[in-house]
Amino acid sequence: MLSSPRVIAIDDEPDHLACLANSLNRRGVPCFQIPFTEDLADIEPCPDVRVIFADLHLGGGALAGDHSTDFSTIGALLEDQIKPSRPYIILLWTMYPVQAPGLRTFLNERLHDVMIPAAVVPLDKANYLDAAGRVRDEPALMRDIAAGSMKLPEAGTLFKETASKEVERYRPTPEEIIDRLHRLFQEAEGPWDEAVPPGFPERDTTMKEWLDVELPDFSQTPRQMLDSGDDGTLFLLDRFVNAIATSRALSHPHVVRDIVRLRLGTRFREAPASDPDDELEDGFERWLDAPNPIFGDELPRQFFDTREVDATRLREISGLLDSLDDGTFS
Repeated sequence: MLSSPRVIAIDDEPDHLACLANSLNRRGVPCFQIPFTEDLADIEPCPDVRVIFADLHLGGGALAGDHSTDFSTIGALLEDQIKPSRPYIILLWTMYPVQAPGLRTFLNERLHDVMIPAAVVPLDKANYLDAAGRVRDEPALMRDIAAGSMKLPEAGTLFKETASKEVERYRPTPEEIIDRLHRLFQEAEGPWDEAVPPGFPERDTTMKEWLDVELPDFSQTPRQMLDSGDDGTLFLLDRFVNAIATSRALSHPHVVRDIVRLRLGTRFREAPASDPDDELEDGFERWLDAPNPIFGDELPRQFFDTREVDATRLREISGLLDSLDDGTFS
């Protein structure tokens, strides 16, 4: 996991988990997926989480209508693995929505080492999934998620639509992602960073090799994600490629600087305009000529146009964008 996410989903049905997360990703809400298995030792804490989508029956069904085991499993996940440290809500993503009040009561009584949820909101899978486990009415699902998340207003802002201006969200194509990878796997321009986080491609790994290595956070290979044809999956892969760029800022500074400039321009296109007549691309051009402390003594345009790249500062800026993408900042 690259940083602590604000939205996570837990399910033991891989199809149900993927279709929910992909719907959120397509709407610009990064969702970290946790496939439930009996071995949860590798799940890292998510202290900044605001919204938890949780299936009720994780690893089995209720016995004779007694859901205490199901409730205990969710409680143990909260206390031992997820460990939320800020106000959060649970959206009970289940075929048994009537159990939401019971889960809320159970958690209120049993949780001691972590905060109790501000609310447990039922979200009936049967209303959204077809027989093949796919979302049949994504707009309705997103509307209901937005409504349920308002039980915790600061979480509700995650799901609000852009109000002042309709903006076409950047959706990376497989060709664009492949182009970035080609450039990031080409011969290094500068020294390698010796502190590359584990899980990133080793410096002697070729792009062809890396495309067929399963990414542990996604349970797919990059090649499978590229071939999926799914906007949400491509969105996640693009974020992963951006994280590779951050780790290679010292060795591939000109390539990473191009990627960072594109990412910043994309954020301007996605943001609501303060003036309905304001062209967002023009706003980015003006921003490039305004002083900004993250670029030091240079204007942003100077930073991007000079021949020599401040690779250390570039890595810091790219890492900041990674954190924003992952929802670290409220």
